[in-house]
Amino acid sequence: MTASGVAAGRPDLPTGTVTFLFSDIEGSTRLLQALGDRYPTLLEQQADLVRAAIAEGDGVEVGTEGDSFFVVFPTPAGAVRTAVAIQRSLAAATWPDGSDVKLRIGIHTGEGHRGGDDYVGLDVHRAARIAAVAHGGQVLLSAETEALSGRALPDGVDLRDLGHHRLKDLDREERIYQLVIDGLPADFPPIRSLDAGRSHLPEPLTSLVGRGRQVDEVVRLVEESRLVTLTGPGGTGKTRLAIGAAERLRPAFVDGAFFVALDLVRETSLVASVVAGELGLVETRDRTPTEALTEHLRDRSVLLVLDNFEQILEAAPLVDGWLKASPKVKVLVTSRRPLRLYGERPYAVPPLHLPDLSGAAAPDQLRESGAVALFVDRARMARPGFEPTDDELRAIGAIVTRLDGLPLAIELAAARIKVLSPGALLTRLEHRLAVLSSGTAGLPDRQRTLRGAIEWSHDSLPEPERILFRRLSVFAGGCRIEAVEAVCDAAGEIGGDALDLVSALIDDSLLTRDDTADGEPRFRLLETIREYAAEQLVAAGEALEMAGRHAAYMADLAEALEPRLMGADRDASLARLTAENDNIRAVMRWSSTDGDTTPGLRTAAAIWRFWQQRSQIREGRAWLTSLLAKPDAAAEPLVHARAVTAAGGLAYWQGDMADAGRSYEVALAIDRGLGDRARIGDDLRNLGFIAMATRDMPAAVRLFGEAVEQLEATGDRFALAEARASYGVSLALSGDAEAARGYLEASCAVMLELGVLPRAADNSNALGIIYRRLGDTTLAIAMSRQALEIVQGLGDAIRTPFMLDSAAALALERDRTVDAVRLASAAAHLR
Repeated sequence: MTASGVAAGRPDLPTGTVTFLFSDIEGSTRLLQALGDRYPTLLEQQADLVRAAIAEGDGVEVGTEGDSFFVVFPTPAGAVRTAVAIQRSLAAATWPDGSDVKLRIGIHTGEGHRGGDDYVGLDVHRAARIAAVAHGGQVLLSAETEALSGRALPDGVDLRDLGHHRLKDLDREERIYQLVIDGLPADFPPIRSLDAGRSHLPEPLTSLVGRGRQVDEVVRLVEESRLVTLTGPGGTGKTRLAIGAAERLRPAFVDGAFFVALDLVRETSLVASVVAGELGLVETRDRTPTEALTEHLRDRSVLLVLDNFEQILEAAPLVDGWLKASPKVKVLVTSRRPLRLYGERPYAVPPLHLPDLSGAAAPDQLRESGAVALFVDRARMARPGFEPTDDELRAIGAIVTRLDGLPLAIELAAARIKVLSPGALLTRLEHRLAVLSSGTAGLPDRQRTLRGAIEWSHDSLPEPERILFRRLSVFAGGCRIEAVEAVCDAAGEIGGDALDLVSALIDDSLLTRDDTADGEPRFRLLETIREYAAEQLVAAGEALEMAGRHAAYMADLAEALEPRLMGADRDASLARLTAENDNIRAVMRWSSTDGDTTPGLRTAAAIWRFWQQRSQIREGRAWLTSLLAKPDAAAEPLVHARAVTAAGGLAYWQGDMADAGRSYEVALAIDRGLGDRARIGDDLRNLGFIAMATRDMPAAVRLFGEAVEQLEATGDRFALAEARASYGVSLALSGDAEAARGYLEASCAVMLELGVLPRAADNSNALGIIYRRLGDTTLAIAMSRQALEIVQGLGDAIRTPFMLDSAAALALERDRTVDAVRLASAAAHLR
């Protein structure tokens, strides 16, 4: 950061651990336009007040620019005193034309690296970014400043924890505090960080009706306890109630409220990974997802909403561990059964309030019933303009009473209003539920009622819709329309247009549509309804066939996306696989147990880079270990070889070179038997990386050279470019920079042409190092700049430190010490 207007003859700037303060006037452009030629007077008055406060805190003015100040202090206490004095003096001042002058101030304590008459390094940038997210009249502090000044605050000043925030251009989250100064405004809108307005709670498509009292009760329980579990059978509205309560509670948690859907998780080992993924945590080779979560949550104020925990109750000790390690974390769980943990407050979700059906009940009293209100609300969605008469209200009251006030059952019934009047609906429903109830002995009353409502809705469907309904149960987490067509109606055997049938099921409230960022809607069955549909699929004798179709479809999709995971549309491909993660897990689960092994192996082989880039390496290795242990894993040699290669790739990225090497050797043996030169070349290259990682450079040069020879005969430009780059790097590391240059130049040109930007960045960075060794500074600078521009465009935080390191070394060689320090500091910070 460069400050302008540095005063001549000022005292030496302090070094070592110092505290930086940045300030500027909020809305200065607006004031300038309003005051015109009187604005300089205001600016001068503001500067005099700020400089007086700086002197009071023993600060040194580094520079000014317009209405902003950059000040450094030898102690954080001095910076805080100055900030308080500034805000108090500005609030007490009289301004031209009654103007309202408000300064936003940011303070951070860090290393004071001198660069001429200025400071350099990330700590200066951090202080400036903290000031930039403040509001006028607000003083924000970094966690470092808070830790050093929190016990020495001026009288009448306190601190407020605003939680962790991401700031522009800074990779690490910052914990931000606000000074609360007696007599001055203390309540401001959310700070303008990259997290501003971000909600981690889903936005339901429908309103929460008839649950006001229950929301109040759950909110009170969470305020009093750290673990609250909403219990009840499926269809009682646990999830919707939890979201409603979390929306009310969210402002109390400065680090946010996070909703984690666990309804499709069956493996206890995946729970921590799924929760960590929802919180945006990155898996590393030296810490498990559980360890990452524990560390991340330790000092955060967070509400975790864990939805549908009943099928993974064995994971309850994880929740207990997070709560014990993180005193500011609270957990709201929905489950059909409690977790049985110490301190847990179970809350049995009651049915909606039912109406009084006695003859004395007035229509307005019927409308006040939560169950009736929900029916009318959903009926209006099915039939816009629906306004029940008094007689129809009584029929609706009878309907919701017959359905025991269960929200899901009421919604299913209300969807029928588009074709049936409330009276006709009541007659059919009473008859149908009486018949259905007789066949479901042994189930709790409410569960029997809900099951009957779902079955009644199902039995009212035309045959094509029934077929599609049960077949949709094979999808976990929803699907696109093309998946519906490919899996559920592959040969057009249903007897109707799939899109029309999907629309009909949505109208019947049996299927839900979710809009996505890419504009392609996804369709899913609520899990309670999906359970029933899956039973129908088994009863129809179609479960095995549909599971096989589903697995084959997912394998085809994964293989179609595989080459794009390294190309220009990498982000879109990763997003698509992320959306299909539950379907991928369903295929892995089916293929690794009683299903066909081949689709699971195909899928795993194609998406291992997705697992690597989405921090799911441990999960991917576990699935592949299970699949490769099956007796028929080697039934198709090529599929087997690709899966073994994927297992090696995941082991490599987790730092397990021994297991990676064994996997690559197995793959090479299979591919030599097949005579597949493309695969052999890839295997040799993978083994070359193992040799390089274990510092056996002669073996690395030999293996990479052999890979190039194999791939030159295949015509695969991308694979050959990959091999040439690897060979070039090994030659450079072995001391032959001139020979390395040609291989890397050829590879870089191909990667840029094909749009494989991550590899183009790697090649550009390597070329920058090689040109530097060859003494060509101009080309070295050009390649280093190209590498940085590419990774910055990609937002690739993993590659960026390597590029910055190379740029720093280049700057140092050219005696640009300040630039070298900046670049090396940035690399260290990101790393």
